[in-house]
Amino acid sequence: MEDITNRWRKLKLTDKEAPEMKLTKISTKENTLAGKFFTKRKLSIEVGACTFRNIWNTEKNFEVRDLRENMLLLIFKDEVDLEWAIKQSPWTFDKYLVALQKLDEDKSIESMSFNSSPFWVQLHNIPLRMMSKENAEVIGSTIGKVEEVDVLVSGQGYGRFLRVRVKVEIGQPLCRGRLVDLEDRDPIWGAFRYERLPVFCYKCGKLNHNERDRQGKSKSRG
Repeated sequence: MEDITNRWRKLKLTDKEAPEMKLTKISTKENTLAGKFFTKRKLSIEVGACTFRNIWNTEKNFEVRDLRENMLLLIFKDEVDLEWAIKQSPWTFDKYLVALQKLDEDKSIESMSFNSSPFWVQLHNIPLRMMSKENAEVIGSTIGKVEEVDVLVSGQGYGRFLRVRVKVEIGQPLCRGRLVDLEDRDPIWGAFRYERLPVFCYKCGKLNHNERDRQGKSKSRG
């Protein structure tokens, strides 16, 4: 879909509309997030605010404003609470994903796109001698943008699997794993397990709908 800037360039402007206006920049100095609820039912601001206040239990209160289309503006009194909410994501409502995004002061609300969300992904079946931060980043980069790797200070992995936090594209099928080249042995299947995974479709692998949703769409078209 074309953005607003591209659309107005194609319009024939009147004498009042054509001159460009200069606006003064201000700094909001607010700790603000926008949240997009991917639930299939219409969300009220009261339900959204109550949900977040119950599950977050922040040290200080935060203000909630309705942006419509299942979007809320969350204004925090304390930046620590905001960073904690992002760090602990992904969040869900009705088992559907809630995507959070920091506001960019140089962009409008309408131009915001909620097309990705961070997930902790477990990388299973990786041989002990290859469980390292470097290898986790290599594998994780095939899933999305790597944000963090859960390893020891030395960079060595530990436990039964590697953990890597990556930004996953919401509109793309989830990657189930990768073939891992062991050089001196046959390749093995490195299986991925997504922590706190919301509703997704086992058939197409995409988030925010399941087979029941697909069946509902098919019936409505019929």
